[in-house]
Amino acid sequence: MKIQGMLRVASWALYDFANTIFAINIVSFHFALWVTEDMRGEDIFYGAFFSASVFLAALLMPSLGSLSDRRCRKKDFLIVFTLFAVLFTVLMGYANRLLEGLLFFAAANFFVQLAAVFYGALLPSVSKRHNLGKTSGLGVGFGYFGAIIGMSMVKPFVEQYGLGGAFIPTAVLFFIFALPCMLFVREEKAFAIVKVATRPSFFRYITTTFNDIRDEPNLKKFLLSAYIYLNAVSAILVFVSVYARKVLGLTYLEIYNFFLASQIFAILSAFSYGFIADKFGAKRTLSSVLIIWSFVLLLSLLSIDKSSFWIIGPLAGIAVASTWTIGRVLLVKLVPKEKIGIAFGMGGLVGSFASITGPLIWGTIVWALGPFGVLRYRVAIFALLLFIIIGYAILQKVKVEE
Repeated sequence: MKIQGMLRVASWALYDFANTIFAINIVSFHFALWVTEDMRGEDIFYGAFFSASVFLAALLMPSLGSLSDRRCRKKDFLIVFTLFAVLFTVLMGYANRLLEGLLFFAAANFFVQLAAVFYGALLPSVSKRHNLGKTSGLGVGFGYFGAIIGMSMVKPFVEQYGLGGAFIPTAVLFFIFALPCMLFVREEKAFAIVKVATRPSFFRYITTTFNDIRDEPNLKKFLLSAYIYLNAVSAILVFVSVYARKVLGLTYLEIYNFFLASQIFAILSAFSYGFIADKFGAKRTLSSVLIIWSFVLLLSLLSIDKSSFWIIGPLAGIAVASTWTIGRVLLVKLVPKEKIGIAFGMGGLVGSFASITGPLIWGTIVWALGPFGVLRYRVAIFALLLFIIIGYAILQKVKVEE
């Protein structure tokens, strides 16, 4: 029985491994370069299709999360959305025109975003309440291993076939490492709400979704806090390489090494912070992570040469991995078991909108302060620091039973 439990945990964690391979190979690196270099497209094209896919997924996340609670179909949703994500990633490899590639990418990212909601919502099915942090941290840690291994395994294909050569191998790796979760994780039926006999309309589900959290004031406060601080986190993840290049003058190889170093610290952080959250409480641990983010942004704001970025990198790796690890744990602890799906659906909605508005806020500041040169990037960093501070303040008002 114990071996079965370990198999389920490992299988669940491997999905994070698979998902991060897609994130690093497609979203962060190769596809953006394929658009701007191989296809001679503008940055705004990539940004628009990425934002549109996230926005559409965000609109569906709460209602689908609520539906999965009522029908007890979290794993079914995960499987369907994952298979569609793999299919469209494969199709990206056959795209010969810019618009074609952008459409396939948007579809793949749309399904990846949705699948992630149900992956997170399966956490209580593979973990006991007292060790949620350890299990969540295991998933995030596996994810950063996936980033390193995914880049390494795809690199030969890129060298042989160009940037587009990364797409099909990424799809294959995504499927292989997601397969154990789809096969061996068993959804805990006890978490389901009583099934309804009729099929309410889609709009009825939307209404029901928001009614479901009406009596969860601490969940609402946490979601507000998360939306605010995730604006900063999302902007950092999208523009860290731009800041390193424009402000500090790092070369491409230095930025690549910076990412690798950050991911090593992220792996260590994901595992260790899960234990810390179980011992000291999720809210207290997340508060300490936001303090680390504050130091990361403050050091970035005051940095004047490349050397400072080798301090910022490890700290950012620690902070970003811990943010995802502890956020999932806190969501589970803020709601009763029968509302896990809706909590993760709303969490996905908040995270998705933050990933749209955060980079938009950064881009607007940088664009509006164009005449000020490099100073505009430091102003943008200062704005993100304010978001972290405000998110921290709101988080202190959340009451959680540890």
